[in-house]
Amino acid sequence: IINDIIKNLNHFLFLIQTIYIITSTYLKFLFKFNGKYDNKNNNFLMITEITNKLSKKNIFFIKIFQAIANNNNLCNKDLFNYFIEFTDNVSYTQDDIDNKVLHEIVQYAHDNNEILEIENDKPIKAGIMALVFKGKLNNKEVVIKLLRKNSREKFLKSIDDIGFIVT
Repeated sequence: IINDIIKNLNHFLFLIQTIYIITSTYLKFLFKFNGKYDNKNNNFLMITEITNKLSKKNIFFIKIFQAIANNNNLCNKDLFNYFIEFTDNVSYTQDDIDNKVLHEIVQYAHDNNEILEIENDKPIKAGIMALVFKGKLNNKEVVIKLLRKNSREKFLKSIDDIGFIVT
């Protein structure tokens, strides 16, 4: 029972924090621009700030922004382009890169008489679940898509938090 109470409190806290992020950012822009929040550039800045804050709070928000980006009828061209760029270049840290798995992939190729070289330890793209690296397999250019460390756990928690809001 205590675990259920803690879980529900965490969900409630998530909901309050989400509402706070949206409301406080909106009010900040409202007061900063003296009520001229309908200005196209001000709206763009406000939406990008909310996007950045929410995506740090819960990775599932990035999927929502990705859905918006995939339907350019939902926003103007500038915002559409921003969402496309944003969802293809999700922030990551070195802790997200599973170097052990990268090494195992190279070793697997070697064990099967293949030569796999990963060109750089920096991903060329980063999504919410995976990082994409550029490489060569037997001198042919390839990309290697690697799940982020703990991506499954983070995603399940994100779904659980969002599910609480929806229900």
